[in-house]
Order: sequence, then structure tokens, then C-alpha cells
Amino acid sequence: MQARTSDPASGGELERLIGAVGEGDQEAFSRLYDATAGYLLALIRRIVVSQAHAEDVLQETFLQVWRRAPGFDPARGSAKAWLAVMARGRAIDCVRSSQSRRDRERSAYRPDVDRDDVAEAVAAGEQRDELSRAMAGLSAPARACIEAVYFRALTHRQAAQALGMPLGTVKTHVRNGIAHLRGALEGT
Repeated sequence: MQARTSDPASGGELERLIGAVGEGDQEAFSRLYDATAGYLLALIRRIVVSQAHAEDVLQETFLQVWRRAPGFDPARGSAKAWLAVMARGRAIDCVRSSQSRRDRERSAYRPDVDRDDVAEAVAAGEQRDELSRAMAGLSAPARACIEAVYFRALTHRQAAQALGMPLGTVKTHVRNGIAHLRGALEGT
């Protein structure tokens, strides 16, 4: 493995790599992945609780990067922000998809289900109860911000407008609230 001569995250190197990826350069794609995967996985992990799901979302994000790289325009924003927006969108899609699947499963409940289905329903109910207890441990502003962003599917900006709070305050409440919820649900 050869040593890198420059930090890919600085000096426009990410923009150059994305441009090369847009032209089908697999080596540039590999370097882009190496330079940004850790950052993006950490960002995704804040939204998606499961490490396995987070890794799947990271893979989907890089597939999206490969397809959309030709349309990247550095005049519209930094490469790091462009990557983060895609990763966040994929992570939110994953959370919504999981919730939608749980909702469909719940609505498909039939009285003639076998005992395994009953056990799963009980476990899902216990998870909802755990989440409710963890949410109750949040401050009222943090709870309102998380409910707006995750349960009402508002963007941070929309949540800030709806709640009459500064955007930075909403982001801080969401970040700290998610950390609290993760700790409460993981038992740490």
C-alpha cells in the first residue's frame, strides 16, 4: 500500500476525488471511501441505532455517491457536506423504513397467529415501553425536538421554525437527546 502525499479531507482533495469518481475512476472511489467512511459511519450511527444497519446504510450511501458523483457541483457546497447530506438521508430512510415495516407488521396482526408471533409482539411492545420511558427522561425541549425530527419527519430547520427555536439549539437538543436515548436503551 502506498503512502498518501496529501490529506484527502483538505485542500479540495475530496472535490477532486469526487470529480474523478464521476468519470468512473475506481481508484479515486477507493481513496474517497478510505478518507470519508469513518466520518460518515459515525454520522449514520447517530441516527441508526444498530451497527449492522449503519454499515448497510454506509454501503448504500457509497453506491449513491458512485451514481451521483457526475452531478456534484462544488459551487453548491463542500464535498464533505454533500457526502453528509446523502448519508443522513439514507440513514433517515432506513429508520423510516424500519418503522414502516413495524407498522405494517402490527396492522397485519391476526388472532390466529402462532406463539412466535405473539412473543415478537410482546417484545415490540416492551421496546416501545422502553423508548417511552427513555423519552420521558429527556428535557421537554429535547423531547419536542426529537419528536419533530424523528416522529414528524421534519428537517432540523423545519423543526426550529415549528418550535420557535434557533436552528443550532434544535440540533443540539437532537444530538444530546439521541445520545441520552441510546444510553438509556443500551443500559449504559
